[in-house]
Order: sequence, then structure tokens, then C-alpha cells
Amino acid sequence: MNKKLKRLKEALYDLNKACQCRPNDSITLQQRGDVKRLLGDIKGALEDLNKAAVDSFTLKTRGAVKIMLDELEGALPDLNKADTFGALGSV
Repeated sequence: MNKKLKRLKEALYDLNKACQCRPNDSITLQQRGDVKRLLGDIKGALEDLNKAAVDSFTLKTRGAVKIMLDELEGALPDLNKADTFGALGSV
């Protein structure tokens, strides 16, 4: 297992523990969603990002995840809303 993959799995473990303590914390959910996306758990990422979608970065990440799931119509509103915050860039 390469170092990056190992670190991502360790981060996911830590974020899972944090979500148990604070299940509605939008920052923790966003971070866990992003780690799940990087690990290829696209549906799991979307579940977390749906719960956390309160800021531009989360909306941008959720839009990217929806594109990965070929949900283009669902991605556009998220990306447009994130753009109103002036936050579009690479995810």
C-alpha cells in the first residue's frame, strides 16, 4: 500500500471517529466526504457532502462528485451556487 493511500485510510478512520462524536458537524462531514471521494467511495462521499452542503467548498466538491456519478443536472446547481461565493477552482 502506498503512503498516500495509507494516510487517506488513516484519515478516514479518524474522521469516522470524529463523526461518531459530532455527527452533524459540517466541517467533519465535508472532510470525510472529500477523503471518501479520493478513496473512490463516490456514493459515500455524496452522502456526507449532502449532509454538509453549507459552504462553497462543500458545494463545489459535491458538484464534482455528482459529475463522477454522471448526475450532471444535479451537479450544475451546486457548482452555480458555489460560483456565487466566488469559490470555483479545481477540486
